[in-house]
Amino acid sequence: ASGRTLEQVWDRIYGATAFFAGTADDPVVPDYLVVLDSTHINVLVPNQLATPSFYRGVLPALEELSEQRIYGGTGAIVIQGDAGPEQLELALLKSAGMRFLGQRYQPDSELLGRLVYPGVGPGPSGDVRTMPDALDVAAMLGSGKALSLLEEKGATGFAGYGEILEGLRESFEAGESAGLRSNLYMCWLDLLSGQLEAHGGETGSGPGYPVFMRSPDWGLKTLSTALASWAGLRHDTILYVKQSYTLPIGGPAPPLRPLPGYVEPVPELYAGVRAVLGMMERGLESLGMLDEHMSASIREASTLVEVLQGISEKELAGDDLTESERLFLLSFADQLQSVLPNTSGRALEGSTILVADVHTDAASGQVLEVGSGYPDMAVVVYQTAEGRLGLAAGPVMSFYQITMPSSRRLTDERWQGLLDAGQIERPWWYRCLQTQDELVDR
Repeated sequence: ASGRTLEQVWDRIYGATAFFAGTADDPVVPDYLVVLDSTHINVLVPNQLATPSFYRGVLPALEELSEQRIYGGTGAIVIQGDAGPEQLELALLKSAGMRFLGQRYQPDSELLGRLVYPGVGPGPSGDVRTMPDALDVAAMLGSGKALSLLEEKGATGFAGYGEILEGLRESFEAGESAGLRSNLYMCWLDLLSGQLEAHGGETGSGPGYPVFMRSPDWGLKTLSTALASWAGLRHDTILYVKQSYTLPIGGPAPPLRPLPGYVEPVPELYAGVRAVLGMMERGLESLGMLDEHMSASIREASTLVEVLQGISEKELAGDDLTESERLFLLSFADQLQSVLPNTSGRALEGSTILVADVHTDAASGQVLEVGSGYPDMAVVVYQTAEGRLGLAAGPVMSFYQITMPSSRRLTDERWQGLLDAGQIERPWWYRCLQTQDELVDR
């Protein structure tokens, strides 16, 4: 290498990368050379590494090396039982060791690694935080909006969260030492911090700025832009900056049990349906019009609705479902099909695409047609008995009303043709529900 020593080559590579991404979080080659020099070990013989006297001589000096501040996932360390911040410090100590060039320290990585369990303790309900949030970084950089969003999300309720965030925020502002601003990564974090403090607040920017920059929405825009820039910074330094890890808790987490489904919790409706089915069965029987096949179908439908009623009552009470109820939900489509009439060969019978004229205006010769069309898809978030959030999707009926000349009253077939051609619009009041602002609010 043009007459340069290996140490000089190492210095060149390390110095250039440190200019961009900072210095190593772990002890590197020069640190160990200093230790060897301080213990007067100038030349190492391979066999010497295996002798107890060697370790007795160097261990005290190695322990004086600067401690790492970011747990990088090494050491096969698992949290057992209750833990606190001291277990994180122990993990940092146990996973320390020489790295040839070393992953680089940056304060955002330290923050992400300390704002998870066991760096922060359990929340008010006993749950632990195992995944940090990009908003944590924005809050460290001075974004009041990010902090308020974290409070709204409940992140600040974890034990010790506020103290750790404030400590790292003060450390970032002070720079800890002038040398920390000597790398481009930290300089870019400073730029983002300045923008978040000046333009990322609850009310945007201060007096003198354009009106649009003084709105709360502009502060949210600034927060989003700054975090996008931070994502680019991490992307460009991904091979250098040390990534933080959450310590495993008691071994690998067991796989989450799949959620079987969700019933709209309206038990009074299901009870009413059962009452109507019972009335139907009794009435047809009294009229002598109930055959065995019809009776079996009514009883099967009543049983299905009874199960739905029981499940919905449990959902409202926050009770666990039995295994049979879980299996019922998993196979609900097949069970529902079994109680529906056989529509083989009759395309529209049993379909949701139906229309009926319900009123005639004799003066104008117009009729009011009401109908249902193709089902919409509703997606809802719900909470299970064990506190998990689930996402449920299912069909909901659609409604339409239009006027038509009385001479052209619609059949189901013509109604479907109009729907397929896109010639029918939803009622005006339904369209009002779809405004952008209301969708955001919901």
